[in-house]
Parts: sequence; structure tokens; C-alpha cells
Amino acid sequence: MIRFDEASKIFLLETEHTAYAMQLQPDGRLCHLYWGEKIGCLQDLPSLEEKQARYAHGGGGPHWWQEYPGWGEGYFNMHAVKATYADGTRNTPLRYARHSMEGDRLSIFLRDPLGLEAELRYVLRPELDIIDRNAVLTNRGTDALTLENAFSALWRFPQTGSYRLTSLA
Repeated sequence: MIRFDEASKIFLLETEHTAYAMQLQPDGRLCHLYWGEKIGCLQDLPSLEEKQARYAHGGGGPHWWQEYPGWGEGYFNMHAVKATYADGTRNTPLRYARHSMEGDRLSIFLRDPLGLEAELRYVLRPELDIIDRNAVLTNRGTDALTLENAFSALWRFPQTGSYRLTSLA
């Protein structure tokens, strides 16, 4: 199930056993809130402020928790997209433009002032109990740009505890 709560500006995607949540901020940033076990209701989600306080030493404001951060704006950690425009501009502040929901599909469109649009596509796959995610980038501006890198997603491990990474690559 995919829901958008207009009052809290929260997107909630749920499969049989998992939940994934994002929230629109007043400045248009789309921030990641939660990824884990299925939850009972929206009120059970942590707020962005609670998340920031819990992981304060791992990153500051909303820029740290962006769902799909562009390069720049004083944020030079790992980013999901980096582009150079014809005039040499490299700042890519992606902000919410619109979204569409249809059945088990959600598209969230983010756009920067010079016309780079990122469509974040989420598809629930109930038969597999997974959420499929990809990003489609489109230059809606009038000038050419050079895409330096682009990822389909970016997710940060909270900067607490210890982790074990196993990879077969």
C-alpha cells in the first residue's frame, strides 16, 4: 500500500513486512524518515527532528537525510546526482515539484532551478515483499548539461552502533 498524508506531508510505502517513509520539508526537500519493520500508523514514525537528535553526531539538518541529494548547497558528502551546467554551475538543489500515485506505483518528481528533473520511482512488489526503486533524470532546461554521476538511490547508515557488510561482488 502507498499512502500520502497531506497534513504531515509523509509518504508511506508498505509491503507485507516492511515500511519505507519519506517526508516533504517546508523548503521542498524530500527527507528519508524510516525503513524497517511494518508500522501501525503514521504517528509511530520518528519525526525528522527526532531522527536528527538521535544521530546528531552523524549529520546535521535536513540536508543529511535527503532522499535524493544533489551536489552542493554546502552539502559535499555522498550525493545521488552531480551535474555541471553550460555556465559552469555545479550546484544541484533538488526540490519537490509534484508526485503521482497509481496502484502499487509512486513517482516523486524533484527539480533544480536550472531544469534538471529527477523522477524517483517506487514500485511495490507484493509477491516478493520488496520495494523496487529507480531514478530517471531528465534535462528540462534550455541549455546542455554534463551529468557527472547519478545513482538510482542513496541511503545512509545511521552513525551509531557497529555494522557488518557482506558483499558477493
